Amino acid sequence: MTTTLRRLVTALTLLAAFAPAPAFAAGPTKEQNEATQRLQQDRQALRKADARLQEARAALLDVPTSRASVSLSLAKMAFDTANLSIVMNAKPEDVLSWLRKGERYVMEASMSLIPSRGAEVRAMLIDAGSLPKTEVELIKLLDKLAAAHFNVLVPEVYRRGYTIYPSAFTDRDPDFKDAPDILKILVREAHVRGMEVQPWVWTFRARSPGFGNPLLGRLPGLGASTDGKETRFLSAANPLAREYVFGLLDELAEHYDIDGLLLDYIRYDEEIPEDDTSKTRFALEYRARHGVMPTFPVPPHSQLAVEWQLWREQQVNTAVQELSRMLRAKHPRFPIGAAIFRGEGYARLAKMQHWRHWSNNQWVDWAAPMLYTPKNEDLVKWLDWETDHHTRTNLIYPILGVHRMDERSDLVDEIVELHAKNVPGFMIFALAHFDMTLLDDLKAGPFREAAAVPHRNLIRATRRVLVQANHYLTRVFTEGDFEAAATARMLHKELVAISVQLPLHELPYWQNQPLIERIQGVQALADAAPWPDAVRKEFKHRLDYAITLVQANAFQLDHTRFVPSSLPPIQIQDAPKNGQGD
Repeated sequence: MTTTLRRLVTALTLLAAFAPAPAFAAGPTKEQNEATQRLQQDRQALRKADARLQEARAALLDVPTSRASVSLSLAKMAFDTANLSIVMNAKPEDVLSWLRKGERYVMEASMSLIPSRGAEVRAMLIDAGSLPKTEVELIKLLDKLAAAHFNVLVPEVYRRGYTIYPSAFTDRDPDFKDAPDILKILVREAHVRGMEVQPWVWTFRARSPGFGNPLLGRLPGLGASTDGKETRFLSAANPLAREYVFGLLDELAEHYDIDGLLLDYIRYDEEIPEDDTSKTRFALEYRARHGVMPTFPVPPHSQLAVEWQLWREQQVNTAVQELSRMLRAKHPRFPIGAAIFRGEGYARLAKMQHWRHWSNNQWVDWAAPMLYTPKNEDLVKWLDWETDHHTRTNLIYPILGVHRMDERSDLVDEIVELHAKNVPGFMIFALAHFDMTLLDDLKAGPFREAAAVPHRNLIRATRRVLVQANHYLTRVFTEGDFEAAATARMLHKELVAISVQLPLHELPYWQNQPLIERIQGVQALADAAPWPDAVRKEFKHRLDYAITLVQANAFQLDHTRFVPSSLPPIQIQDAPKNGQGD
């Protein structure tokens, strides 16, 4: 028994011996009812964590199960003490103190039971409001994120029509007026600490009411305007607006040693989906094709409505295509990601955002669907949507919204689910809403080991995953019986043979299908191994993750010719709740 555990047992014994007799109250107070309800939820979380502990032991997971066991024992004692305190009518703050201690221990255990993957994106979106304005404070933040093994930083550098850095295209954000060039410092110091920097930009949105109008006030002709509504976006249908965005992004890529971009607001404004520029251009092109002018508003469920929908969608497609082509012509192998709305129907019908088309044509390297929810069942359903029932093999890095999470444990559940589905990484939205005390938990759990960024070199990432699977095999042949150990040694040699043949260079790797077949061959051998079912399942899952990365590599190489668009869905899937957006 540890010293901490002995001290807590002593405290509980003394509390039970010297606690005052309960007061004769007419009934439980509001505070007692709330504390009891919270205790019930906490004990449910404790049971869930204990179940994960048993699963980890059965699967011989390479996680600190002994430490997790101690944490859960401490959590149970803290919750028992909280319950006793409620019964004894202790002060509400004393009850809450014990509940918080127990919750802290449950979180420590839950995080530590998540295996740490050797290749995945661990990104933090850093909203401009949370960016420190001095070099000293910025370095402190980067030190904390690097120590927790984050590997991608996504700072918000262009918002509301302002840049946080000096730019020839617009005004500098007033919040950064007296600050040094924070982006320059961030890029330099992040690279020293082994983290990528992929700036987050508001592509077409140029204004937030109440924060000035530096861009549209100066260049109103670029706006997606219509009578009676305040203009917030550039018009995706205006070639000059697209040229402006490219100039801004090109300047950013020229002046800063960034590692890629995250394009946000790459869409139409949902409040002005029929701006004047779009209607004018569409009407002229429609007349040229059909010999008559279209009527607005467009009659719903008509052929004209289909053409109007696809025409606007094509304006966004063209913008993504042009931005990708022009940026990569000057900055080869420049990764581009896009923040996108969930649900193909909603994204396309309401935002004209057809990210599958962008990905199919390699205009973006990954999609970042905004999956903001505290409910794990929502995450499961939405992942099914975004992966087309897990048939798509392109890279997806979901954005998890901690601002929507009710409990700290929600993040644990969602990371576990992403790992279970072999999703190769995620982004956290955003630093302003992130509980910094979670950094230690992440470092002790799923971020225990540093991870490679998959899209940088998918085959190198695959090799790292296979090496990690081999480390897992060492546990099997050190903790299993003779027969299980013999099989583990045989599979270990086969994985080594596969791993050492994988190149570490940057050249394209074309032997994807033979590699997948070799890995599947190892899985077939494992299926016949005399291992417990939990061990066999875990080993197969790790090899499935390697196959996922190889398939993503094949996707990038196979989609070299233009892939045409498709008709949008006829209805919206479970439209996001009010306020969900980018």
